[in-house]
Amino acid sequence: MERSRVTRNVIFQNRLHKLPQKDYCAGFLKSRRTLGGLAVDTTMRRLGLGRELLTAIEDQARSEGVHHLMGFIDARNGGPGFYAENNYTVLAANRALPRMGPFPVTEVHPTYLSGSWFYRVL
Repeated sequence: MERSRVTRNVIFQNRLHKLPQKDYCAGFLKSRRTLGGLAVDTTMRRLGLGRELLTAIEDQARSEGVHHLMGFIDARNGGPGFYAENNYTVLAANRALPRMGPFPVTEVHPTYLSGSWFYRVL
């Protein structure tokens, strides 16, 4: 089958739409961002710097038309408290992210890691 003819179903504003594969992928990638590598030096924590960084990331994401921010935390990169305090939903350990937005994709994490997804709808 010719690649340009491949379509995917998308539910947007409670209506089913068929999109060409390339448009589906572009829309999926535009609608969400994954947070990674957000860190504050241990000597500078509890000063609000993490919250300022997160707010700047959210503002930038909104300006780019992003609707969902997500990330994955495990024992190596922090705990869920920071994200929960900043209005993110933190899932139980080793649970997949729910399907978000018009793109029916379930995101999972590598099986060799044990941790939690977190996400926020902007």
